[in-house]
Amino acid sequence: MNNNAKCSAGAKNLPQVADSIVMRLLTVSETAKELNIPRRTVYELVRDGVIPKLALNQRTIRIPIEGAIEVLTKLTQQSLIK
Repeated sequence: MNNNAKCSAGAKNLPQVADSIVMRLLTVSETAKELNIPRRTVYELVRDGVIPKLALNQRTIRIPIEGAIEVLTKLTQQSLIK
């Protein structure tokens, strides 16, 4: 088997793996717009560890939107119950 055959054989499995690990990452501003909350609130929720984040470097973070929506939904449900 030559190198090209190895690459093409591995590429067939790539979409299956990639589909399972793809997540939508947003900036703080995009997250605030998506969740209809102020940017400051997003920063506070990230700082407090309520919303998960991915730190790209010391100044740049991205937020997985699925995690943020899940957290916000739980917080909303808890506030409605009280």
